[in-house]
Amino acid sequence: MGVFRLEAPYIRRSLGTPEFAMGVQVAKVVAGDRILVGYILGDIVFMSDEGDGDGGAKLDDVFKRQWQWPEIEVTDPFFSADESPEPREHLGFYQWWRELPVIGQMIELNGLTEIRRLVPNYNPWTQDYGVPISHLPYRTVTAPDDVFYRFEAWPVSKRVLQSSQRVIADTYAAPAREAPFVASGFGAVGRYALPKLGPHCYRWELQPISGTEIDIGACIPQNGQAGGGVEVRFRNDTDMRGPIANPIVFPVY
Repeated sequence: MGVFRLEAPYIRRSLGTPEFAMGVQVAKVVAGDRILVGYILGDIVFMSDEGDGDGGAKLDDVFKRQWQWPEIEVTDPFFSADESPEPREHLGFYQWWRELPVIGQMIELNGLTEIRRLVPNYNPWTQDYGVPISHLPYRTVTAPDDVFYRFEAWPVSKRVLQSSQRVIADTYAAPAREAPFVASGFGAVGRYALPKLGPHCYRWELQPISGTEIDIGACIPQNGQAGGGVEVRFRNDTDMRGPIANPIVFPVY
């Protein structure tokens, strides 16, 4: 398995593109002398079964760690502005991340050919924002007391911005009523039909302001997972009703 990190221009490109699934994008990249198709997790790590190397060992290491939440200043020279937009970051995680090899070029992001290569049963019936979608057919607005949860693979989030108390546009989450059905990182993978490459152990609680526009639907089977969970997508940059707490860390299984 190949595991690579994205540099700032490709992080920005991923963040500016509607998510393919919760915390997941599909990409074709140049890595070394090879062209690989795989997944981007959390907008910062590219993973592919086609790649060589010790990626499996790297993932085993990162998922065993108990990440802490030390306070680090944004101006710390260890980070660039693109890599660390938040004042609350994770020095240990970024040390692990910086040791990953870097992708050389991102050729395609959420292209239909690449999606169908990884998800053969993918059959979009509509298109929004220029990106095919197939399981969020309804649009509504949030109520004053609505709560949503978002599961991510890493202890840092580029889409949930604690400092400004908002979530960026085109980000997935799940209604609070989904909570009893997901009790582990791999439970989130199965419920929301995510790639099997790693558990999504970090659960953010999101409380958007009333009247927030969302798309909503049930997750279709894909990536070898059953799916079936209810998902939403925030259509725009979305303010929260108050501060965003640190994520709850779920067990892997």
